[in-house]
Amino acid sequence: MIHLTELSDVNLTLFFTAGVGLNDWEKTGNLHREIEIYKRLDKDLKKINFITYNLGDKKFQNQLYEINILPTIWFKLPGTPLPTLTQWMIKQKYAKQLIQSHIFKTNQISGAEVPINLAKKYGKKIIVRCGFLHSEFIKKQTKNEKIIRREISLEKKAFQSADLCVVTSLRDKMKILNSYSLNEEKIKVIPNYVDTDVFRFIPEIEKKI
Repeated sequence: MIHLTELSDVNLTLFFTAGVGLNDWEKTGNLHREIEIYKRLDKDLKKINFITYNLGDKKFQNQLYEINILPTIWFKLPGTPLPTLTQWMIKQKYAKQLIQSHIFKTNQISGAEVPINLAKKYGKKIIVRCGFLHSEFIKKQTKNEKIIRREISLEKKAFQSADLCVVTSLRDKMKILNSYSLNEEKIKVIPNYVDTDVFRFIPEIEKKI
């Protein structure tokens, strides 16, 4: 388990989903929604870093205030089981930020092998978060059994390597508990948030209805 006493002393590094950058969030219309929670967390934490997979992502710096954008490239060498070159590049470019971080966090399971291996190398805590179960998503995307087995193996490694797992529903929690033999205390359910500044109860409308 992760136990934090002073949040103001904590540096958090978020690793984006494999191949995804802030530019992709903007294209899909999710940029504001995705970054808002970290902008609010940034007020409590000492430092937040975003490791993104688009070299042009620095253009979003003015929207992220004090959050530090660390852009790189996501690619895998042919025949390698994980994106070793991406991992190497991150170590070369951002070793200082990795060393100074206390917690690594994944945005999804896809791409989690990089922060998992870096967390082990640098002795960091890691939070594995997913908005959906990667194994179920992959099964909807392909019938290739080799790919499905590989991605289930990644999901299993991610959850079993984590100091803390974060899922968005009780159903997903029970699924990974039954599939990967995890300690229940290691898994937290945090539903996707709703911005109540935008979506809120308006009594006047209810009265009219």
